[in-house]
Amino acid sequence: MKINYDYYKIFYFVAKCGSLTLAARQLGNNQPNVSRIIQSLEAQWGSPLFIRTASGMQLTPGGEKLYEYIRPAVEKIRFAEGELKAENALHQGMVSVAVTEIGLRLLLLPVLNQFHRKYKNIRIRLFGNSSAGCVDAVRTGLADFAFVITPIELPDQFTVERFKVFQEVAIGGRDFDFLTGKAHTLRELAAYPLISLGEKTGTRNFYMQFFARHGINFFPDIEAASYDHIVPLVKQNLGIGFVPEDFLQNQENLIVQLPLKERIPPREICCIRNRNDTLTAAAAKLLAMVKE
Repeated sequence: MKINYDYYKIFYFVAKCGSLTLAARQLGNNQPNVSRIIQSLEAQWGSPLFIRTASGMQLTPGGEKLYEYIRPAVEKIRFAEGELKAENALHQGMVSVAVTEIGLRLLLLPVLNQFHRKYKNIRIRLFGNSSAGCVDAVRTGLADFAFVITPIELPDQFTVERFKVFQEVAIGGRDFDFLTGKAHTLRELAAYPLISLGEKTGTRNFYMQFFARHGINFFPDIEAASYDHIVPLVKQNLGIGFVPEDFLQNQENLIVQLPLKERIPPREICCIRNRNDTLTAAAAKLLAMVKE
């Protein structure tokens, strides 16, 4: 008995969906054609495979036995087709990621190097922005996903996946070396010039709240456009700044860490996505590599 694989595939979907209409929709086919193929399959098997009811298609005992054999075979073939399709999709295309400065430096940058080496034909488009700007990029569909810094408010349709915890520290230039001998309070540090990111950034709000919890107003003397601006300003002894601890590497002893009595709350780099959007093969692969 020679039966086309497509017949078994259609049988699988009808059995799984319990409906000719739903099976046709999943297969991108039409109901009369699906019904005709099921009738042909039953004729070749010499027995009914389904019982037609008002609520849909119900397997007969013979149909259930056939389904037990067909199901794993069809699902393995569909899985293989999906894997090949995804692999082929990685030979071209583009992935768009919105990412904060910290997310780029502490998490994404090393992975981008690996990704680009492995998938040279995939174009990468990065949107550098504040966490709020990254949220807008995902919400409007400009970015496939984004790496943002907590704390942050998100729309209800977003999913959040935590990736990396980091700790920020107080730093000063060599002129502030006299403050390194012991731990100081926030109030004591606030007596010196402070350097921070500008207003309406998540980091600025974070430190305003941190200082406020200890009864201190946070009024920076210098506002920087990015963390990359804070470090050079600190090196020039223009004030005290707060940066991720990782930023202190390879600073040629021009920066000193200032011990604090109050503990700065740790922050996290998170990946946010719109749960209503499906990632492209390229975007899914890049996100999987970041997870690794």
